[in-house]
Amino acid sequence: MSPIIEFVISECNYESVFEYLMVEKDFILNDANKVSRESENKPTLTWNLNNIRKYVMRSTDPFQVENGYWVLSFSYFPNIEDTLNISIKMDKNPEEDKDNKDSKKLSRFSQGVIVSLMTSVRVNDCQEQSKCKIQFLISNAKASIPLEKVSNDILEHGKDLKVDIYLKMKYTHSAILNYINRKFPVF
Repeated sequence: MSPIIEFVISECNYESVFEYLMVEKDFILNDANKVSRESENKPTLTWNLNNIRKYVMRSTDPFQVENGYWVLSFSYFPNIEDTLNISIKMDKNPEEDKDNKDSKKLSRFSQGVIVSLMTSVRVNDCQEQSKCKIQFLISNAKASIPLEKVSNDILEHGKDLKVDIYLKMKYTHSAILNYINRKFPVF
């Protein structure tokens, strides 16, 4: 992958890979925010949370978006923090069998690869979709990344909550980050 990154840097007269990274980030965010304003923009996943009263910790089953498997988590602890926390993490391919060598081909990401995601969240149909963000995670890591914190004024105890998640993988941005990760030594 590095010859392609180096070719683009050279052809576009970027001063460094970091300038290329910033240009790509700006392109993603400008395009994403334009798309998020369009009414026909369909969510990647919609999840209805029923009867939120006290403590809630729920997770989705693994679902596939593009070339990855993901799990969404929701947590709400009103006595500790009056916000609903929404996070996402990469999960293993549910069809992958550790004993079967052929099933490893089903997983697109090897261990430790940086994956870039463009994310946005809408809670209930009346709320405006959140501004698009670029999130990063390490493939096959157990840690999740926060997507959104929903304030208590949106949450009405005992009411249902509809959460729309917009998720898109950004391959060029991921490739640049992985190039930087491999090319530059750790300090």
